[in-house]
Amino acid sequence: MKDVRKVAKAFHKDFNPYKVNYRAYSDKMKHLHFNLVLKYKDCPSWENVFEINLCNGS
Repeated sequence: MKDVRKVAKAFHKDFNPYKVNYRAYSDKMKHLHFNLVLKYKDCPSWENVFEINLCNGS
């Protein structure tokens, strides 16, 4: 978590988001996988959960 927080701090410094959302996975993997998503108030998805479409439609 120290490494994840370090990256989030760098994102805040370099990209100035309003906040950073964290998401973690480890269902089928042998490691813990994190996504950090930058959130900006002027974006259409501001008041919604961030979306990542993992389905390719097949």
